[in-house]
Amino acid sequence: MFNFKENALVETIRTNVTAAQNLDELYSKVDAAVAGAVRAALEGAVKLFYIHKYGSCPDYPDRFLYNAMRDTRFSSNFSQFVMSDMHVIRIYCNEILHIDEEKKGVQLPSDITGEELVSRLNSCIKYIENRLGIKILPESLPKHAPQSVTAPPPAPTPAPAPKTGVIERRTRKRLGTRAIDVYDYCCNKVGFVRSKRGSFAQQKPLFAEHATRENYSVWFICHNQYTGTSNGRWNNLLYRDSIEEEWLKEKPEPDTVERVTFARLPSAGGYVFLGVFRSDGKVEFKTLSNGKSGYVRTYKKISDVYPMQ
Repeated sequence: MFNFKENALVETIRTNVTAAQNLDELYSKVDAAVAGAVRAALEGAVKLFYIHKYGSCPDYPDRFLYNAMRDTRFSSNFSQFVMSDMHVIRIYCNEILHIDEEKKGVQLPSDITGEELVSRLNSCIKYIENRLGIKILPESLPKHAPQSVTAPPPAPTPAPAPKTGVIERRTRKRLGTRAIDVYDYCCNKVGFVRSKRGSFAQQKPLFAEHATRENYSVWFICHNQYTGTSNGRWNNLLYRDSIEEEWLKEKPEPDTVERVTFARLPSAGGYVFLGVFRSDGKVEFKTLSNGKSGYVRTYKKISDVYPMQ
């Protein structure tokens, strides 16, 4: 049995391992989002080890993972081979995330795929499980495979806009750190409706209907599994070709309107463009990522670019 802190760490580990496995399918090499998820899972596992074995986690104000893994209370429990794998994960992820930490004495592979990085991570977590005599990862984690999406019906010819351009989904392409700034950029770049910009200011919903020339909605996802935050009413889970919107306290209305979607990713340092998404109009009652029951709206990606071509 886990206590409250341990349950939270187990959930963090599982969420990030699942995210890393799904994100890895996007890129041939390790992307910052993959590295961020892998590093977060490893740090969660190290913290869980300390709390479960010693009752508390050491308070290292700087370079936590580096210091916690070098602490003999941790390192003496594992073979040199296992510790080497953990340090390779730490350092490789830090290189991609531009985190400056000690890497002396660790030989990094010249190239490593996301699949190999996740495999090493899973092995390290298994060693921690064995040492503590607990189960952290289930036998199989959820896999979100790509699903075909029916092309939307032809939209009415949009009204001409003074500014035209294209925004595309690109790895680690940060558009800005504030939703309203990104929205203003898109007003100039692709003709978003300027009168809707107030919906994207601080403490606003970060969502507006009829915000594009085609009357699509515009959606900025501030809280998701990578930020590790929630507004208390819903969670947003980002996957390769879909987004699950978990409603924690109420049942939402069905939605079938296209959403031009952005998300805040810590690995990118701000908001990135995810693509154009659309729901099939279903609202499902199911088990949520927090283990409780609630309602879920699922949005499937229908385009990597806006305007859709």
